[in-house]
Amino acid sequence: MLEIVVIVLALLTGANWLLNLLAKRPDGGFRGISMGCGLFLAVFMTVIFIQAVTDPKEEFMAATVVVPWIALGVLLMVKASKKP
Repeated sequence: MLEIVVIVLALLTGANWLLNLLAKRPDGGFRGISMGCGLFLAVFMTVIFIQAVTDPKEEFMAATVVVPWIALGVLLMVKASKKP
């Protein structure tokens, strides 16, 4: 139970830091949403890619379908973190 509380506090602290950093810019809300969506795409599509590659029953094409989504997630994160 304590681990869950620590993880939640760490996530809230990180989100607060990120939103405070992005709030200094006029388009901070859009940048926050873009960073969150990009992070979601990059992390979870990478996990799906690794699972598809390591599973012997999966086809290779199933793994290559998620590669553009990973690239899109990284692109969103880079665009959100750059200064205008």
